[in-house]
Amino acid sequence: MKNFLYLILLLGIGLFSNELYSQEKPPLWMIKDYNRNFYEIQADFNKYWEGKVITKETPREERMGWKQFKRWEWFWEQRVAPSGVFPNPGHTYLEYAKYRELKSKQKDRKQAGDWTFLGPSSSSGGYWGLGRLNCVIEDPRYDGVTNKTIFVGAASGGVWKTTNAGQTWATTTDEFAALGIADIVINPSNPDIIYVATGDGDATDTYSFGVVKSTDGGNTWNLTGLQFQITNFTTCRRMVINPSNPNILLVATNNGLYRTTNAGTNWTSVQNGDFWDVKLNPADPNIVYAASTNQIYRSNNGGINWTSVSSISGSTRIALAVTPADSASVYALSSNGSGAYNGLYRSTNSGSSFSLVSSTPNILSSSATGTGTTGQGWYDLSIAIDPTNANIVYVGGVNIWKSTNGGANWSLRAYWTSSSSVQTVHADHHMLYFGGTNRLYTANDGGLDVSTNGGVNWTYLSSGVCVTQYYRIATSQTNPSVVIGGAQDNSSSLMTASSFTMTMATGDGMDQAINPSNGNTMFTSSYYGDLYRSTNGGSSWTDISEPNDNGGWVTPYVIDPNNHTTLVAGYTGVWKSTNNGTNWIKISTFTNSSYLNIVHVAPANSNYIYAGYSSALWRTTDGGSTWSQITLPFTSLSSLTTNHSNPDVIWITMSGYSSGNKVFKSTNGGQSWQNISGNLPNVPCNVVIYQPNTDNRVWVGTDIGVWYRGDTDPSWVDYNDGLPNVICNDLEIQYSANKLRLGTYGRGLWEATLPGAPNAPPSLTSPLNNASNTNKNLSLQWAPSLNACLLYT
Repeated sequence: MKNFLYLILLLGIGLFSNELYSQEKPPLWMIKDYNRNFYEIQADFNKYWEGKVITKETPREERMGWKQFKRWEWFWEQRVAPSGVFPNPGHTYLEYAKYRELKSKQKDRKQAGDWTFLGPSSSSGGYWGLGRLNCVIEDPRYDGVTNKTIFVGAASGGVWKTTNAGQTWATTTDEFAALGIADIVINPSNPDIIYVATGDGDATDTYSFGVVKSTDGGNTWNLTGLQFQITNFTTCRRMVINPSNPNILLVATNNGLYRTTNAGTNWTSVQNGDFWDVKLNPADPNIVYAASTNQIYRSNNGGINWTSVSSISGSTRIALAVTPADSASVYALSSNGSGAYNGLYRSTNSGSSFSLVSSTPNILSSSATGTGTTGQGWYDLSIAIDPTNANIVYVGGVNIWKSTNGGANWSLRAYWTSSSSVQTVHADHHMLYFGGTNRLYTANDGGLDVSTNGGVNWTYLSSGVCVTQYYRIATSQTNPSVVIGGAQDNSSSLMTASSFTMTMATGDGMDQAINPSNGNTMFTSSYYGDLYRSTNGGSSWTDISEPNDNGGWVTPYVIDPNNHTTLVAGYTGVWKSTNNGTNWIKISTFTNSSYLNIVHVAPANSNYIYAGYSSALWRTTDGGSTWSQITLPFTSLSSLTTNHSNPDVIWITMSGYSSGNKVFKSTNGGQSWQNISGNLPNVPCNVVIYQPNTDNRVWVGTDIGVWYRGDTDPSWVDYNDGLPNVICNDLEIQYSANKLRLGTYGRGLWEATLPGAPNAPPSLTSPLNNASNTNKNLSLQWAPSLNACLLYT
């Protein structure tokens, strides 16, 4: 059978995220409705938060929903402008397939790109982490001695495997295109057979194309018969395998329950509905339970037929749990429309009926005492029952809570930030899972933690699971070993010659900067332009004053390339500081109410400053005294750079999905434009940078890789060999090392050698670095069930 090598999935990172809430109906329902216009959803959010000012000092409980929506808004606004219509979910999928087909036909092609992963690959855990995991499972043979195999699934980074209980990890899914993983199950009779439910079930960051299968322990993967049309917007959530007959599996999705009786070859839709969970009775797998938004279903014949046995008032999501300690016990954890604790329900008659156990305190809130009024149960809702005692219950939301009397009373067992009473474990617990009788795992937004003493102590296990989602990076020019990056959910991290360390505890890290002549001075930021400065190379940080203005989710700021104590930042206006951010003055004179996402100070002349957002661009040639608006050749402006010798030579990139409108060049300060998009794929372009001492070579980072082009290049050069297929958010050049640095949104930080010797004319290829990454014997085949092309080897 052919090895399924290029399992290409829609790069929907950031799709319809997780915290916006409403008392009337579940926020995730509203956000994920692709038939609605982006600007309608945005208007609903703005109406809800009207009159509420959110700052860094706002308590987490009062801003639950705000941050995650702003994250989603930032990602999509630049991709849907100006129409607000969401793209076909299969568009990026098909563009990648076409790109791989073209590449496979270049038989004499030499390798271009020698990408190396830099990190981060380790974390101390606690408040810190490496990235979001959705699920975890042990190999059925796990004994902690001869077998220590664990699998985890990331929200956008694929499947990862350890064979030594978390000391080291590896992935075989980089060609899955930053695949979201909802769940993993293993055949107990033959543990080399593994099934993966694809997609990000909790946040819908990536959509599912069905279930994939490995028969060699996860080394290679193949499609099963459950292959969703990519236009269906179907997302897998949970999956179970019948231990008595492992050919039978059930998958819960937002479009119903699916069942196979022949190990995945064929599947049948057995129940319609929006399902969140499915569980088997531990003593009799013919008894199956499933949960939708507000109902619990039961099957007596292995999932063929279903009956609703309980309807839970006010519920918008339900998670289920069973235990071999008492096969008659079934627990149902419910959250309401504001994401708060709606109640814990228990059945003692194998799911025939359920009774409310408790509905207070609010164990789904961020509060350590459960006194909050909201929560985010629509984003993280998990429950596990002790395998030896059916009255010991664990619930995971923002924090982890424990009950020893069947859910009647609760005690805090893990808290998202520092606490004097319990250990700090990263927030947002997507799966609680028991391995053996005493290993309680949590897959959360920071990674994987385990407790072996009932939640008293926790150990971080996922160092080596490299799935960090970077927004922006900055590289030091005085020390090539230093890079700083801002990441989603996991603050900012500083790379030095010896390690990666986390910097400020900002929750989400945003734009970064390092003084080009004094690497000890660096800057990091959080959302909405909350700025911090270090003067000792990142050892300590000071919260500095920001301009008296509103900034965007990722607020741009730059160090003047000719005066390194001067900063220029873009909020709704352009602001300047001449003393490393201590004081600020507004230098823009144009009228603007939108958040700027571009600020650029020309290296050739610091009086030339460009500032703009998706549909507008301004420039000054006198340091800010006067400004003129530049007519853009297209909308969805995402990035800008200039020639280092001539500030009137500009390159801009466009996000969005308009074919042939990706990169434009002007040689007269934006008075006229030349479209140089050429052969670039029709996916969003996110960043452009200029490489000096070349023939006007510029580099672009897109949603599916990195390309470059100079004046002497007939077309854009694909520079992706060795690089995972992942969204490329930011690019930087480290000149003394002749390296290109890349911040990805899902697979961390990477670098490659710049083609050609430093300060020498460019070449089209770089030396072959890894023969295993060359394309050999590739064939492209059309998959009608996926409405897409797949590449095989």
